[in-house]
Amino acid sequence: MGDAMHAMMPNRGMGGNQAMLDAKVMLPFLERLNYLAKSTGSVSEDAIGTACAEYEREMIPRTFEWVEASGGTNPIVPI
Repeated sequence: MGDAMHAMMPNRGMGGNQAMLDAKVMLPFLERLNYLAKSTGSVSEDAIGTACAEYEREMIPRTFEWVEASGGTNPIVPI
């Protein structure tokens, strides 16, 4: 989530916005895992892996477009 997954230069001002959107997108997956834990007493590694894969399918295309537009993680950004 956030810069741990998609660090970007601050010139577009989207890093914090994308981190907040990451949290919004991740919440239903965490809620589902929490429900599983409460109803069955445990959560399998497969269930966690599936939740992470579903989150990444949404997050990667969305955020990496902004990473590229911001100049990536390169400290020298052309003007």
